[in-house]
Amino acid sequence: MKVVVTDLDGTLLNSSHFVSEKNLETLKKIQEEGYEIIFASGRVSSSVEYIMKNAGINGYIVANNGALVLDKEKKVVYKQALDHEQIEKILDVVETNGIKFNMYDKEKYYCNQLDRERVSHLFKYGSDKDYQIDIVVKDDIGNFVKDRNLDIFKVQMTIPENVQEDVIKELSKIDNIYIAKSGKCHVEAMHKSVNKWNGIEIALKDLGGKVDKIISIGDYENDLPMIVNADIGIAMGNANDKVKSKSDLITETNEEDGFSKAINKILF
Repeated sequence: MKVVVTDLDGTLLNSSHFVSEKNLETLKKIQEEGYEIIFASGRVSSSVEYIMKNAGINGYIVANNGALVLDKEKKVVYKQALDHEQIEKILDVVETNGIKFNMYDKEKYYCNQLDRERVSHLFKYGSDKDYQIDIVVKDDIGNFVKDRNLDIFKVQMTIPENVQEDVIKELSKIDNIYIAKSGKCHVEAMHKSVNKWNGIEIALKDLGGKVDKIISIGDYENDLPMIVNADIGIAMGNANDKVKSKSDLITETNEEDGFSKAINKILF
């Protein structure tokens, strides 16, 4: 079994959050050649499903940075939520520091104030008002999810660079959480057992069979676990220096069909 694992934002998707024609051609070619495709994203699973459906491509989904794994029939193979004590402590840190945040379960996005610019990547294609997923906005969103005992897989924070180091230090004091950056100001907190590579290993186990080769491609630090553990780890041209330094190959940017160019160079 040969496997290609791809991140979405900043990798497979261009800056308009579309799969380009060249990337789509390459995805179809990969499947025609018998490769398994795993989509590993920080996004909520319903958004990943929306993108896959529009592209006409099927595969396993590793969502919320590995906190949720779905098979090809979109059945849950694995899930690991934050516990509500952890969520309370995370929200205490971010609210004390005036940090914008949102939370994800399997299908929904929860926040105390909606930043339309921040969620613009979640608009349905061709729309500037309809979203790919359900969005819940409540003033007291922490108690809202706690009272309903919702499975929250990830808390995402928008932390200005000038205070980021200090806020991450505070967050790091919370027991049993994993903190990863998915963008210059985007910091995400999950359960400590969660990362993209762990989710990929669970997907591979569920697929069954001997794995001959794994190729992983991504652009940011939440992609590092899957880049360094793959047989071939690829960094996008728009990746930061930390990711590039840990990769086996650096391709073009997501605006230059870097995904397609790298996969065709290696496989075809």
